[in-house]
Amino acid sequence: MPTDTLFHSIKEPHPQRAVETLIGQGTRFIELLDQLRLVAQADCRVLLIGEKGSGKATLARRIHDQSIRGQSPFYRLHCATFLPNSSQHPLQIWNKEECSPSSDHRERPLDLNRGCTLYLHEVGALTSEAQTWLLRTLLTIEMELLNRPNYDREDQIRIIAGTSQDLQVEMAKGRFRTELFYRLNVVPLHIPPLRHRPEDIEAFVLHFVKMYAKKYDKHIDQISDQTYQVLMDYGWPGNITEMQYLLEKATILSKNGIVHIEQIAHDPPNFPLHS
Repeated sequence: MPTDTLFHSIKEPHPQRAVETLIGQGTRFIELLDQLRLVAQADCRVLLIGEKGSGKATLARRIHDQSIRGQSPFYRLHCATFLPNSSQHPLQIWNKEECSPSSDHRERPLDLNRGCTLYLHEVGALTSEAQTWLLRTLLTIEMELLNRPNYDREDQIRIIAGTSQDLQVEMAKGRFRTELFYRLNVVPLHIPPLRHRPEDIEAFVLHFVKMYAKKYDKHIDQISDQTYQVLMDYGWPGNITEMQYLLEKATILSKNGIVHIEQIAHDPPNFPLHS
């Protein structure tokens, strides 16, 4: 159980490997980062499988940054809200507010640039029409590669998909196209939920408290032992995302430089409070 953590421990950079919320020192997570490096260099399609809030989008960005196209655009498409029209070109996306890094192009289509990475967030939520558009897009990319055998890899469009659903179950129920699944599932990577990473809880707590203390100009001297113990025991159904917003609230409500579990114990309602 961690001892009371002084503010200097929060302010100093963590020795763990971290980019944004890409934090972890456990064996499983380090192995996952090594796998990410290999698939990034291979420039293949990847399917990231993990519960909601487990960090799939951050890991997709890590793959992009470590690949040969790291300096090219990275687009994130929220599949649950993507509704292509019937005449849409396979390499164009219209809902810019969901996909583009900026909101300056909402009134015109985004042409998927050669060399970009397109991350499909929650790909299992695609409608039947959107799945057809995506399959056409993948077939178009494949045909370009066949017709241009000397095409440089860095000029190709890379597709990374993420899902919290079991797509094989969705296929069996006729809700996800089989030919699309096998084109996306070249290398499947499974992201462990936060409850299976207890060795990383302390690192996440320090990271988020440090981040929000700076954001809200709060002076945090201490995180109580009880806080750490409750955070370790909680099951985190919302994973990293749930922890992030819970610790934002805790930092805002902290008094006298102390983050204490009583400030967040009843939100969500099933959050445990140890006496």
